[in-house]
Amino acid sequence: MKCPKGAYHTTMRIQQTRPVSLANSVPVAPSGYLIRVKSKRARTLFYDETDYIVFHALLRQHIRLLRYPGLVAYSIQGHQYDLLFQGSDGQRLIKALNVSYTAYHFRRHNQSGTLFYDVYKSTNIRCSSLLLSTSLSFHHDQAAHWLYSSVGYYQARYLPDWLEISAHCRLAGGHTKYCALLRAQKNRPGGAILRRSMRS
Repeated sequence: MKCPKGAYHTTMRIQQTRPVSLANSVPVAPSGYLIRVKSKRARTLFYDETDYIVFHALLRQHIRLLRYPGLVAYSIQGHQYDLLFQGSDGQRLIKALNVSYTAYHFRRHNQSGTLFYDVYKSTNIRCSSLLLSTSLSFHHDQAAHWLYSSVGYYQARYLPDWLEISAHCRLAGGHTKYCALLRAQKNRPGGAILRRSMRS
């Protein structure tokens, strides 16, 4: 399926994110959101493996508490994390996750202040094929270990219930076909969007 022009929209404030109207084209329902959350003044979010494990546990916990808000991919790095949602903007999840991880982080590392920026970057992807391309590009450059990204779950036989892997893989025709596309991933449209919309 060919995506209409203007099939994605980037905003600096997720609270203001709304589907944009597409002039001279058939309206397309929002397909997903790619969100980057950064620490304030590039503060280190994860000092060791324990921090990654706790963040990962909190992510799973809040997803289940919020009744599965449609997370299909994640990437966790030293001073930021990226989340890709299908059919949801993930706003409630990010707010809950930031509050709980901040409390843990300051308690464990004896710090205070503000850990995350109140403003974070959100890209509204309004086309299913573009969402699929974005997730393939998103996974292509990530470490396979489950602590740092979701690509390991896609490559494994085990599919966790808190990630919407099966629903997302249906965009590619199934899990096997998605993994085949991932292995063959080169320069796809989603990569350009990822680089342009998430550029610091």
